[in-house]
Amino acid sequence: MLHRPGHHAARQVLAPLPVETMHGIGPAQAAALKRYGLHTTGLLTPMDETVVCRILGGKAGRPLSDRARGINPRTMTTDSSPRVARRDGWVPRSRRPTRPCRLSG
Repeated sequence: MLHRPGHHAARQVLAPLPVETMHGIGPAQAAALKRYGLHTTGLLTPMDETVVCRILGGKAGRPLSDRARGINPRTMTTDSSPRVARRDGWVPRSRRPTRPCRLSG
């Protein structure tokens, strides 16, 4: 099992979330989990991976079981420039479009 720093903290954050908020879970899979009484991510954490795989199938069950435990093998990348939205609609000159646009708000 892969353990990364902070995955225990991730479990605490994920535990109260509904299962459908997890990446890769669609409405049909969420409904299947709920039929077994698994409404939150925290309820998946103590479940054996094979049980989750039987409910959802191996392709979806294994990654979901890991994500519920705060383990995600995907590489995380970040953009060099932060994405910031300001309430007043101000955009730095370097980020302004060449054509005028209307900001809704």
